[in-house]
Amino acid sequence: MEAAPPTYELATLRDPVAVVAPYIPSNCLSSSALVSRSWHEVFSAQLWGNPSSHSDVEDDRLYDALSTFVRNLRNVRIATRKRTHTLHLPHDEGNRYSFHSTEWLDDVLHLLPNLQSLVVRGLSYFDHASLMQVRLVDQPPFNLRLLDISNCANITPGALARLLPRCLSLFYLDLSYTLAAREWVVLDTLKHLIGLQVLKLRGLNLDNFHVFMHTHVLGRRIRSLDLSENNITDQYLRWLIDKCLPDLTNHSSNAQGRHADGSDSILGPNMLAISQGVHFETYIRRIFTSGFVARLAMEDRPDPGATHLYLSDNYITPVGICELLESGALHVVDVGGQSHYTDRHSTRRHVSSVWQTKSGKTVVTALRDDASENLKHLRVHYGVLIAPEQSIGVDDLVPVIKSNFAAPYDLINRKSGPCLGDPDDLLDTGAPPLPDDCLQPAMLPHLRTLVLTEFPAMSSDRTLIDRLIDYISNCAIQAAHAHAQAKLDWTSPPGRAGQTGTLRHSAERVFALERIVLELSKDVPAGNHSEARSSAQGAKLSMTEDADSEVLWSAAAGDFSFFDGESRAADDEPNDNSLGLSPSRDESQATYARVQSQVQVVDNIAVLSAFRKDRRLVHQQNAASDDHHAYTEGYWPGVVQIVRSAFSVHAGEAADYHSSRSRYA
Repeated sequence: MEAAPPTYELATLRDPVAVVAPYIPSNCLSSSALVSRSWHEVFSAQLWGNPSSHSDVEDDRLYDALSTFVRNLRNVRIATRKRTHTLHLPHDEGNRYSFHSTEWLDDVLHLLPNLQSLVVRGLSYFDHASLMQVRLVDQPPFNLRLLDISNCANITPGALARLLPRCLSLFYLDLSYTLAAREWVVLDTLKHLIGLQVLKLRGLNLDNFHVFMHTHVLGRRIRSLDLSENNITDQYLRWLIDKCLPDLTNHSSNAQGRHADGSDSILGPNMLAISQGVHFETYIRRIFTSGFVARLAMEDRPDPGATHLYLSDNYITPVGICELLESGALHVVDVGGQSHYTDRHSTRRHVSSVWQTKSGKTVVTALRDDASENLKHLRVHYGVLIAPEQSIGVDDLVPVIKSNFAAPYDLINRKSGPCLGDPDDLLDTGAPPLPDDCLQPAMLPHLRTLVLTEFPAMSSDRTLIDRLIDYISNCAIQAAHAHAQAKLDWTSPPGRAGQTGTLRHSAERVFALERIVLELSKDVPAGNHSEARSSAQGAKLSMTEDADSEVLWSAAAGDFSFFDGESRAADDEPNDNSLGLSPSRDESQATYARVQSQVQVVDNIAVLSAFRKDRRLVHQQNAASDDHHAYTEGYWPGVVQIVRSAFSVHAGEAADYHSSRSRYA
């Protein structure tokens, strides 16, 4: 359980009104609270628990209602004010709040004694003046468990450092994009937050000096650490591994070979899966904003260490990523977006292939040998899918840049699918051995989500999309093998209604991949030198910035034969038309053919979609014709999701903080 067990009366006596109350529309709560005293106790808790959840963020009436709520706190009974556990003040575009004074924050913190979650993301009124008005002398510490003050530009480091040491019960703290939080006077106050386990420091322009001192302050108290969009290099990663990641050398191993860190005896199987998954922060935000929580079971685990690490968009080299994965203690790793990094001369280069260190160890081999036991979620550059033709020795800080990639391997027997009677038949496909530096599904048996960043929607050939299709086909083989192994598990209850769920749970222990996410890149596929140069510089030629328009403009960038007296491309041969005469019909057709040849690209998304639809149709036909034929070549029941790279950083968190009651009406 996530909190203390209920009392005997609460566990045995169920009030139907309390069960129905969370599903009552917001416009009916006020009327329902006036029916009787017992109903008033139930429905007033729904009214005052999370005031911002009764209206949509787009509704202008929400800002007037929240302003009235804050101004009238001094006129409300203490018994009613104790019911508020969450206060979310959405971002204001303009002066839509009317607090009337800078003492509004002091009223919120002192007049709401049981306030558990405070979300003021991007709020302009959360400024230096309001922070300095908070009374701290001869006052008890605040009971805040979740504090989100990200993207607040009007606060100062001194005012923020004055508030944080009085929030001793914080479990979740978000300081992302709040530049005042990068000062050492603020980071030093984190040592007082002994219960803090989720810390987000995204986009603070932190350098190695800040994070070096930061590791000594935090130690192994933090479970989830977000340091994306900063200026972190490999030097900090070594300190991070030594000071903040779990120390598995002192932990014993159980019979299955996994590291036993003591959390199995404290957390149940459900809570253990949540604490190790990618939705750990989502769960924390949801549980702290939906009701009062006395204490989480995971808080009793001493010094958990950082098992969820987000390091995208930093100056991290493949050497640092390999050292990070060698720890073997991470459950969630985000090293995607590493499109720029520093070498010995502090220059930026573009990474678009498999990474390899001087010792010959790649990110793929580190994933296979070191991180495969505990890794549940991985966000990495799509280059891990592609195997280089040969190993190239380079210095420690330079990746392997490859322009030609090996052809995809035939991973399955094209004539007939393997029989599911013997699980070993699924592995004997007669295919050539797979390369060590090419990512395969069997390398990460416990991985649930794989996110590939900067995936090109268009490419000059089918090498990449064929490699991805082969990877999905190999996932189908591994999933079928896991299902066959689950049928041989003696713990599965035969003939029961829960057999399907039990088989699925047993199969996930063999192969757990559920989702592949492709984050599309904005770059245009390079067809020639000028196109590659403009793509590297991030230049856009068309006004619509559409991928197809960019390809057409880039292909015709060096062609000036349509204009009189203009210069041509370097490969054009001189002719009589250079004297101001219009080009002939044959020459125009030749020019059109040349442009057409330059813009021949492969739509990776269309090819992938056609493959998935074809395999799904074949699987449905096989299932309809033969119930015993459960395996279909290339059919993987998992999800392949396409995501545009331009999305809000906090898009997923907004729904957790602000859930409109109208959605459940």
